[in-house]
Amino acid sequence: MTKGRKSILLLLLAILAELFMLTENIAIILVNSFVTNSFSQSIIGNLLTCLFWVGGITVICMLYQKNKQIHFQNTEKPTRKGFLIGGMLLLFTLMISLISWGGFKVIKELLYGVQNIGIPFGIVRFVSQYIYYFFEVILMVIILSLSQEAWDSYFSQKNIPFGGFVLAIIWGLIHIAFHGVLDGVITTICALLYGCAFLAMRKNIKYAFPLIFFMFIL
Repeated sequence: MTKGRKSILLLLLAILAELFMLTENIAIILVNSFVTNSFSQSIIGNLLTCLFWVGGITVICMLYQKNKQIHFQNTEKPTRKGFLIGGMLLLFTLMISLISWGGFKVIKELLYGVQNIGIPFGIVRFVSQYIYYFFEVILMVIILSLSQEAWDSYFSQKNIPFGGFVLAIIWGLIHIAFHGVLDGVITTICALLYGCAFLAMRKNIKYAFPLIFFMFIL
């Protein structure tokens, strides 16, 4: 397989991951058609979206396993400098979150549900939201890793956060259409930072996933 074909296949899988992300909108339409309560819509919509995403992740893994020539594995442990950069990126995204949410995102989301629908269902809503985030980050990391490998396979300069650029375009900018300009801009900036975090962790998903997950949820 040529380098060009390998890169194209990896990018196509990354784009497919984004298309599966967009199935969230199908889940929302389906749930809103049958459920009228906004909080129930949120809970059921989150769980249905996760089901769609699990299906999407499974399909991508099957396609990836089927194409042995595009396999890659990064197992190098990040350096101390990499961990330091990762910590700084985490603090930076936390600052962005504190400003945009007007406080700690996790606490705000928990209190929102508890104060509006009570403790039991408020906690259920909160848990469903963070299950949703977990699978969303899996898809994000899939996009990052596949698109970064597409770049690395073709170009000799391997310290360019190409995965972050791709994520910013196909995940970040699309947020503008579905969530508004401000949220879209913040998401796009964060996507670029996730790409930098991925490189800081030496493209090792074992370290990159938890870092990006906490950058995303905090």
